[in-house]
Amino acid sequence: RQVGRVHMIICALDYKKTGSPLTCTVDGDNMAELAHLCNARVERLYDEDATVANVSKMIHRVGSQCGPEDHFIFFYAGHGSNLPDQDGDEDDGQDEAFCFVDEYGQTSPDCWLRDDDFAKLVTSSVHRNTKILILADCCHSGTVADINKTIWDGYRVISISGCKDKQTSGDTGKGGIFTHAMLLAVDGLKTREVNS
Repeated sequence: RQVGRVHMIICALDYKKTGSPLTCTVDGDNMAELAHLCNARVERLYDEDATVANVSKMIHRVGSQCGPEDHFIFFYAGHGSNLPDQDGDEDDGQDEAFCFVDEYGQTSPDCWLRDDDFAKLVTSSVHRNTKILILADCCHSGTVADINKTIWDGYRVISISGCKDKQTSGDTGKGGIFTHAMLLAVDGLKTREVNS
């Protein structure tokens, strides 16, 4: 059986130049360390580099490198928000969005990536038979990937998020609670395997 490669994009934002800073680059570094231990190909965009334009280019570039047996992982740690639904596909009237920044480190709805656009971006960039994992450590992230929409039909995709659409995620001052819990779970699996 052929084993595919793991391609991972890490987007982590601390928002140091805003009034709402976080410690998400800690999460990005921790996820990168785990990914490297698993021999994954890792690409990172942190802080001011994490603009919608740069993220879109990276998803397209990395996604186009994925083959049928490969894995594509998108990890995001930062702010998440809601925007008014533009196309009537949301039961609650709200799209969810990743809160990226502009080149000056500022964030506003003008530089956010809404769930509909994210889904189009990934499905147009990644091979249909690639296994896709989306990890979102941010507020309002329950359906930030919109994986129940028909655009994902035929794709093998899993989305795991830090909270539901109407909830907020927490930052500990040393990263996000979701990422910390996930890494503890992975470590627990490793410990259990060693003790078996």
